[in-house]
Amino acid sequence: MNDVKISCNDPVTLNHALVGSGFAYDIEKRKIQAALIERLLPEIRDLRRLGACAVDICHVASGSLDAYFEAGVNEWDYAAAGLIATEAGAVISIDNGIWNGEKNMVIVAGPALHPVLSAQIRSGQAY
Repeated sequence: MNDVKISCNDPVTLNHALVGSGFAYDIEKRKIQAALIERLLPEIRDLRRLGACAVDICHVASGSLDAYFEAGVNEWDYAAAGLIATEAGAVISIDNGIWNGEKNMVIVAGPALHPVLSAQIRSGQAY
């Protein structure tokens, strides 16, 4: 970024993580997502909603966010930004159908935070 190498924040603990996310347009899906946010919010530092999957992932890559997750995104929403994030040291996982049958649950964070955040998100499968 302006000839300066970017890198994700690592290590970051869950309780210190500034996390970005996105929400579905469908109201019924947003109700499910709200339940996840309600459960996750007391565990993290804070939550941000910036509005674009690719931009949010690039914020993780540059260290402006510690993590990002969103369900139901398309490949073109995360592919290029995912490459930027991995080059900046972040871990990105794209799992199809792991969260309430939603396609493409994308989780991006530094190596220390990624498995912890992933476990928190996956523990909400009962919703």
